[in-house]
Amino acid sequence: MFYSPQIGPKVMHKLAVLCAAVLLSGCATIMNGKTVAVPVTTYPPGAVAMVNGVKYATPAIVKVPRGQGDFKLYLLKEGYQPIYLELKESLSIWLLGNLFFLPGVAVDFISSKAYSITPDRIDQGLMPDTSHLE
Repeated sequence: MFYSPQIGPKVMHKLAVLCAAVLLSGCATIMNGKTVAVPVTTYPPGAVAMVNGVKYATPAIVKVPRGQGDFKLYLLKEGYQPIYLELKESLSIWLLGNLFFLPGVAVDFISSKAYSITPDRIDQGLMPDTSHLE
């Protein structure tokens, strides 16, 4: 390893650790967080959006964990028919950044940050519940 008496061994060690961290990181790991933020809007607003046991009032930004498979999104509002939507796990576009650095692919998959969720936005109209009228 290159050593300079002016820089010192502690600085060189820190620099080596920083370089290793950058080289061992995958693009998706750097760019993606632990969750995917999915904007959910309903017409009319004020519905309950529930995913993974967490409730949100629409419009909302729903947080979906990465790397844990598909999820069901429930949209519920009194006087309207309930809606169940599938949030599918897919591969993140940031994986393409690893084309020239293959160890980054392994880092991305191990960290679960290689995944995204589709659809990435939900705009859903709610249908009035007319079953009580019959």
